[in-house]
Amino acid sequence: MLRWRTSDRHGRTLSVADTDNAASCAIAAAMGERLEQELGVQIKEATKREAEPGNALQNALRDWLEQEIRGRGLEGQFEVACNRRIDRFHDYSHLGRLQQIIDADQTGELSLALSGEYLVAPDVVIGWVSRPWSEIDLDEDRLTAKSARAAFLHASVSCKWTIRSDRAQNVRLEATNLASKRRGRMPHFVFVTCEPLPSRLQSVARGDGALDCTYHVALGALWYALHHARASADSIGAQRDVLRTLIQAGKIRPLTTLAHDLLTFPKSSRSASGY
Repeated sequence: MLRWRTSDRHGRTLSVADTDNAASCAIAAAMGERLEQELGVQIKEATKREAEPGNALQNALRDWLEQEIRGRGLEGQFEVACNRRIDRFHDYSHLGRLQQIIDADQTGELSLALSGEYLVAPDVVIGWVSRPWSEIDLDEDRLTAKSARAAFLHASVSCKWTIRSDRAQNVRLEATNLASKRRGRMPHFVFVTCEPLPSRLQSVARGDGALDCTYHVALGALWYALHHARASADSIGAQRDVLRTLIQAGKIRPLTTLAHDLLTFPKSSRSASGY
């Protein structure tokens, strides 16, 4: 997914760089050099026929999380998918019914009054069915058994290979909307990126908790790059301070910790519903 490419203005840099931004190009170039050292591989040159990196990142995360789930022997049934519509989950199934009512309204008044897109399809989702409903004996659970056969949303993972100003708030807005529209416990909402500029990472990671955390594909290489990038000391120093603050505040973590953070559960007795 990562490739070398050449910018007319700023020379050779990594494909995640914003070629209109000198600091971004310098940091990304140093990241690429560090990754080649750490991994012992040569990053290939970019071609015009490269696949969309965002889709590749989604698929890689899905496969990795599936492997982690199988290896942990977790209780219940988990499923990982890309771009699954949110109303496929039990705690958001009411949104599908709401959208049907809006679509059936020929006056268009409901669409105006209830503005917004309800049936989003997050980049990567983890669903969880804790126990077969046939094992549950409570009368009130029998009443909801038919509608509750769907999985609960355990986690929503938003993936953006890079961050540009027009995308920054979309991630936070989607998480905020999903949190407010749920019927059930709070799912995890996280963001995964390989953006090289800490100031752009900050635009997503800051705030009061719309996201659990932001996870960086190459955080170690980014930290190294901010100490070795060939660019203005002032501009790089300011970016380094931003990243240090984000790390110390727990707002950004390495991608390698994502599976542990999403799939580690406190040990407790199982409730009647199991969720």
